[in-house]
Amino acid sequence: MKKTHEKDKPNEFILFPNNNYKEGGSLPKWIGKVMLEDGTVLRMAAWENKLADGRMYLGGKVNKFMTKEEVEQQQAQSKQEEPDIDLPF
Repeated sequence: MKKTHEKDKPNEFILFPNNNYKEGGSLPKWIGKVMLEDGTVLRMAAWENKLADGRMYLGGKVNKFMTKEEVEQQQAQSKQEEPDIDLPF
């Protein structure tokens, strides 16, 4: 995600519309990041939901922020850790 403002401030976040969002799909409608006071950066994802009385709210998830290279490295490492099992059928 590109940095869109001059300086990240601890404990503040901005959510942006997800350009890959499709109605009825599983991707979040809103995405962003937050930097904690200790410098940890977390990725945020939010979905729009409705209560039974019709009021809207956002629900979401927060995960460790990883660069594309870190994601690729983690995926390669998990493939190496998969056991090689021969099935009898």
